[in-house]
Amino acid sequence: MQADKEKEIISSTIDLSRTVNDIDYKKNTQTKIQGENTFEDKNDIDDQVVSSMQKLMEEETSVARAFVNQNEYQQESQGKKAPVAASMKTQVIPDISKELEKEKIDEIQKTDDKDKKKLSRNQKIKIAVVAGIAALLIIIAIVTVLLVSNNNRKKSYDFNYKKGMELYDSRDYSLAVPYMEKAAKSKEGSQNTDLLFDLYICYRNTNQKDKALETLQSILNADKYNKKAIQAMAEFYAQEEDSDSLNSLIKNYRGTEAEQYLADYIVKNPAPSKEAGTYNENVKLQFVMDSGCKVYYTLDGSAPTQKSNLYSDIIEIKSGITTIKAVAINSSGIYSDVVELRYEIDYKKPTAPSINPASGSYESGQMISVDYIPDGSRVYYTTDGSVPTKNSKLYTEGFPMPDGNTIVSAIIVDQNGQISDVTRRNYVVSKAKQLTYDEAEKILKTQLQNKGLLK
Repeated sequence: MQADKEKEIISSTIDLSRTVNDIDYKKNTQTKIQGENTFEDKNDIDDQVVSSMQKLMEEETSVARAFVNQNEYQQESQGKKAPVAASMKTQVIPDISKELEKEKIDEIQKTDDKDKKKLSRNQKIKIAVVAGIAALLIIIAIVTVLLVSNNNRKKSYDFNYKKGMELYDSRDYSLAVPYMEKAAKSKEGSQNTDLLFDLYICYRNTNQKDKALETLQSILNADKYNKKAIQAMAEFYAQEEDSDSLNSLIKNYRGTEAEQYLADYIVKNPAPSKEAGTYNENVKLQFVMDSGCKVYYTLDGSAPTQKSNLYSDIIEIKSGITTIKAVAINSSGIYSDVVELRYEIDYKKPTAPSINPASGSYESGQMISVDYIPDGSRVYYTTDGSVPTKNSKLYTEGFPMPDGNTIVSAIIVDQNGQISDVTRRNYVVSKAKQLTYDEAEKILKTQLQNKGLLK
């Protein structure tokens, strides 16, 4: 019975020792996770716990030894077992043990609560530090990836450009295309107009018309006034007989520094024989154009096309305001600029006619004439004092002055139908009388002299 009790006590002591070792191992492990600063604090706490547990073990061992020694002494002195005393000792020992264990457990619990609070605060600090380090690492990783990617892209551009140009120089256009396309897709290649133009030539030589045209457009997107691209695009449209696109290209560069690059395709404007302006007579307009061109015109203000009036001879512009729009078109369908001409015809009335002789009294036989009649104009007159019109008597030559009191009126109507003011003369002629030969000769000489026919 005594041996069994001793074994039980020793076993209890060994279990308690293992418990202490487990607690010590757990504390050390937690301390390592929290870091070096926390590790030192945890060691202090753990040392206190271990010291307490060791003290408890020593107390338990002392009680157990006392119990064993007392039993041995009683047995030796009495020569028998003392079940009552043993029973009493076994009851006392557990009581002391439990009290001590409870105190140590309470102490350990309080220590654990403090550790948990410290652990929670330390965890927050650790999380913040770890998050900052992680963010820094992410930034470094992104920069590294971008640098590596840019370096790889640069290497890819250099390789494809070099390889493509080698094949291009050897006129292996179809083989050069894939490499040059890859180079052109890079940032560096999209800005290299020489590379793009060489790629255009490759497309043209491999009959890839759509891609060729797209490449020229890419060049002009990067360099709007690129001479080679503009000329190549004009040549492309001309070869494809795409007059609409060629006209649009020329129109787009009219008046710019690049207009000179399209000189071979530009059609000169039709030149008018009379400049636009205001005239007091009809204008007979003609156009001069380049050889092989035709001129089309409109009079209603609309833009001329090949469906408009075809110029072939003189265009006569009459009274009022007339606006003419004309364009020259060559055999390829290329248009010149539209020429707009505005003519205002404001006719002036012709000068009133000059009637001779002046008003007065004359002898019978005096001749009346109208002088200084403009070319293309006509004179109409009356002898009864009425206002002449286009329906009055047409003057063709001088006529005799009527006998008596006569009012002669005359007007001029020019070739444009404009009517002059009226000119009037009042003549008083005595009745004719018999004249001698000398009188008749004198009158005749006077008349001839008045007409400038006789000096």
